[in-house]
Amino acid sequence: MKGMADLLSVDLILGIAVVVVAAVAIYMFWRASGNDKKKEEEKPAEEPPKEDPLRVELQMTERKVKVPPLEKKIASTDIERAKSQIRTLTLKQEINSMVLRRLFEAEDEGEISREERVRLGKVYEDEMKQIADDLKRSEMLVSLAELESIREEIVKKFEESMGQTQSRIDLIIKELKIEEPAKPVEEERPKVQVNNKKRRIVPKVKTEGEEEAEETAEAEGEEKQPAGKQDVETRLEQLKKEVMKELDELDKLELEN
Repeated sequence: MKGMADLLSVDLILGIAVVVVAAVAIYMFWRASGNDKKKEEEKPAEEPPKEDPLRVELQMTERKVKVPPLEKKIASTDIERAKSQIRTLTLKQEINSMVLRRLFEAEDEGEISREERVRLGKVYEDEMKQIADDLKRSEMLVSLAELESIREEIVKKFEESMGQTQSRIDLIIKELKIEEPAKPVEEERPKVQVNNKKRRIVPKVKTEGEEEAEETAEAEGEEKQPAGKQDVETRLEQLKKEVMKELDELDKLELEN
């Protein structure tokens, strides 16, 4: 009996020890999880990356510079038709060339005479001329479409570069606080009262000296007219050179950026 009592006491002690250990483990786990939550709550939120204020303001104040729209002279359907005609006309040209070559070979071999070769080949030669004209027109249409596309790309790049440049100018002016000059106010011109009374027109009789002077002035005006035309052409040529120079400088600036 005494041995059984000792065994029961040992089992009871072991059971109590197990319960205590389990309780301590649960308490420690609960405390650790609670501390982790507190740390997460106390951890400050990460600040978003700071952006360059100059860049942000530049994006907000960016202005778009638009070039007046340039009308296209050829539609997309006409371009596709021209490309198709180039393929068919090129094939016809090759076929007619083969026929003409065969006629010359037949003349050399004595199968036909020179007169027969000229008579038979005239139809194909006339057709070759027409094919060459049509082919040239179709190729010019395709070239026109390609040049219009290139022009559109150039205008687009120019607008982008000009917009960025103007935005930077506006931003620097804003930072320097430079005020724009006030526009001059146009003064109102006094209205001239028109007299509604009809005046009697007296025909003026021209003398011979006055007629000769007028004829001389007209002749001098006619002689000066070609000189004025040459001045206009010279100015246009100079303007073209200046525009091309500006485009070259714009391309250099884009490459440097």
